[in-house]
Amino acid sequence: MERQVTRIPAPRGFTLIELMVAVAVLAVLSVGATLALGRSDGPGASAQSLFKQAHRNLRTLAITGQQIRGLRVEPRGMFPASHTPDGWKIAETRVTWDGQVVLSIPRNHRHGPASAPQILYLPSGQSTPFTIQFPSGIQCRNDGWSALTCDG
Repeated sequence: MERQVTRIPAPRGFTLIELMVAVAVLAVLSVGATLALGRSDGPGASAQSLFKQAHRNLRTLAITGQQIRGLRVEPRGMFPASHTPDGWKIAETRVTWDGQVVLSIPRNHRHGPASAPQILYLPSGQSTPFTIQFPSGIQCRNDGWSALTCDG
């Protein structure tokens, strides 16, 4: 007697694992595209956003930590700083930006040696008043008490 063999057809479509891998790959690609597009604001825009973030972070750290903080600004980048009993401790790594920025501080608010940070953030929320010009033409200013304002 001969046995009859019936073949079970191979399943069609994707398995759950294959579908999950495809979704994960698409998610990674979309995040990469979003990050790449977020940096295409032109020269100076990244410098402005880096500065605004550093300004906000240092002011918050000064208030919450009740310690004086500082920011050393140079034409090609900036260095965050903290105040210690021995003096200022300037970060060794510079946050760099494209193009050159110009920082202006009123003469009566300049303080300390040339190596000290130009912008101070006090625990009271007050900071050194300043105006900073970015390569894109955007100018940001702070009067020492109110929020940072920027215009193009």
